[in-house]
Order: sequence, then C-alpha cells, then structure tokens
Amino acid sequence: MAQIWSIVLLTLVTTVLCAPSEDRYGGHRHTFQVKAGQKIQKAIDAAPIKKDGISLRGQEGAILTAPDTFTRNACSGVFGRGTQAGICIAGSGLETAPFVTEHRKVLSVGRRVKGVSVSGFQVQGFAGANILVLGAEHTRISQNTLIDGPNYGFLTSGSRYTSMEGNTITSSDPAAPGIIAMCMDNFEGAYVTDNDITFYVIGLCIQTDGAELHDNSVSYTCRGAYADPYVDGIRLENNHFGPSYNACDVLGSFGVSLAGSTNALVLGNIVEGAHNDGPAAGIWVTDEPCTETSLACLANPGVTIVSKGNKVIGNTLLDNDLDLWSNSTGSGNVFKKNKCTTSIPKGLCRK
Repeated sequence: MAQIWSIVLLTLVTTVLCAPSEDRYGGHRHTFQVKAGQKIQKAIDAAPIKKDGISLRGQEGAILTAPDTFTRNACSGVFGRGTQAGICIAGSGLETAPFVTEHRKVLSVGRRVKGVSVSGFQVQGFAGANILVLGAEHTRISQNTLIDGPNYGFLTSGSRYTSMEGNTITSSDPAAPGIIAMCMDNFEGAYVTDNDITFYVIGLCIQTDGAELHDNSVSYTCRGAYADPYVDGIRLENNHFGPSYNACDVLGSFGVSLAGSTNALVLGNIVEGAHNDGPAAGIWVTDEPCTETSLACLANPGVTIVSKGNKVIGNTLLDNDLDLWSNSTGSGNVFKKNKCTTSIPKGLCRK
C-alpha cells in the first residue's frame, strides 16, 4: 500500500474518522478511529485498504499543529530546505525540479493517488504548506481551516482535477501576512469555490490552464487573484475581492491581476477597496517581464510574456484608487459592461 500512495498527517490532537470516500475507489468501506495524539499514518497502514478513495474527516476540534521533529515524506522540501506540509497527499514515482523559487515543480508522476478527500480539520503553522497535494487525481479539500502557513496555506501541484471548497485560510497576525493562501499548479483541472481568504500577500495563485474559480471571498491581500505568465483559459466568476491589505507599497494592491496570461474570463466579480501608496487597481491586465523570481519564468527568463485574448466583462468595481488598468501590448483583451468610473486608458468603463 505504501508503494501505491501516501497520506501523512504529522500531528493530530483529536479523533478522526477514516474511510474510503467512494465505492468506485475502495470497493468495501472501512471506518476506524484515530486516538488523540496518534499519527494517522500508522492507523492507515494497519487498515485493510489497498486501493484509492480515502476520506479523512476531522471531528469537532480536529487540530493539527507542527511537531518538534518531522519524518521525511514526499512533501518534504517542496518549498525549500527544511519545509514540511501538515497534511500531505502524494502519488508515487514523483519527479520534481530542484527548488529555486516558490515551490518545486512536479515534472512527472509514476502513479497517482485517486479519490482522496480531506474535510473538517484546522491545520496551523507548517512552514511549507498546511495542506499539500502532489501527483493526485480527483482530490477534494473542503471545510478546513488553514491558519498561519507562512509560505502557503494550500498548494496542489502536478495533480489533476483538484477541488477546493468551503475552506477558510488566514494569518492570525494581520501585521505578518503569509505569502500565498491558495495555489493551483496542476497538470489539469482545478476547481476553487466558496473559500474565504484573508491576510495573505497573494490570495489565489493560478498556475493551471483552465482553472475555474468562483464564489470565493478574498480580502486583505495585495493580489486577490494572480494569474501567472503562460496560464491559459482560466475562469474567475462571481468572486468578491477586497478591501486590500494596507501595506502593499511597491508590490501594489490589485483585486485581480492577469500578468502574461491568455484567454482568461473575468466575469461578474465584485472588486472593491484597492488602495495603496504605490500602484493599485481593481483589475489589472499587463504583460509580464519574466524574471527568475517567478516559477513560471524559470525556463525562459528575460522574455516579456504578453497578455492577450482576455475578457473582463460585467464586473462591479467600487472605491478603488483605479478601477480598470490595461497596459498590455497584446491583442484581443476586451473590457465590456463593467460598472466602474475610472480606468487607464480612459474609456474602458464606458464600453
């Protein structure tokens, strides 16, 4: 079983139920309890489950915090030397690039873990990510509270069809926000709905073609949603962004940033309260002068990636330093039927 998949929870301070989530993955259901303080991996290894489809359900008060020492697993070092994840869901035979910035990119997966779901946990204070999904398929992460992930609250990477629903991600000290709340770097399929994000530098980091993000609330960030260079065909619909964090300075305060992305649809969002002593706008479409500080640019640094074919339609923008800003040289970027008052260039709000 260990050769097929691994799920590692590093510290558990309550009782948890564990069972196959769907018959198509497990065949027969097995439910068992994990005592307070037990490592859940030990209980899983002892269970007669040899197929995919594990469901981890935290009962009331299910809290995971970082232990004094860690056992290495597939999620160790993904965010640099010494980093770990609170909950690690990983396939086998993972090939990853060396760490340079952000996280180690998954290059290939030998065998994917399928049909895993995690819900009902509070996970707090892990230096890598509070929950990390690597090389998985049809994973569902729902109704969890992720607190004080200084690098990432949540990351899915090298996976397929990951669903993130109804999670709360925050930093407990507003003066020390985490870097990225939720990031999707999948091979395909990322679905992000009804999550509540506060006090992070970047709320939603989008690195998956065709990612769908709707009905999320993101506030007190410098970048509410940030679509990376080269990302194609994402959909941002009916989300609420703002107000912005109050100390973004040169980084800028933006509800939605499309930076070198293509064919995005930004539809029906409410974006408000983007204020900053430096640059600020509700929605910003721009080209990206790629540097080696961006994971998406490592293969081709120094080349400007042009945003093109993006559609910004039917959004409501309120009380922003600037509502709409487009300084991309790309073709086919459309601004239409947005409720707003200020734009660069002028006239975008009248279309």
